[in-house]
Amino acid sequence: AAACGQHAGEHETSILLGLAPQLVRAGRLETGLTRTPADPQPLFYPDLRANAPNGVVGDPREASGARAERYLAAWTALLLGALRAEKNDR
Repeated sequence: AAACGQHAGEHETSILLGLAPQLVRAGRLETGLTRTPADPQPLFYPDLRANAPNGVVGDPREASGARAERYLAAWTALLLGALRAEKNDR
């Protein structure tokens, strides 16, 4: 779970490798901050680099474009579920 990360970790990097691999600097992938609090907001605001100097929250080194479709499908399902729940609460 720590490798997945919250920014530029395995999850986001895998998605980018699947969608636009030319945008990923594969030779520069490196681990960033891997121990994060339950509430990530203080990591990112006011400045992510104060907490993760290389801008990475996670470990992108095991990223794979082959997982992009599965990750995007799960993310879409999660977002749709949240949207439907919100609509039902109104």
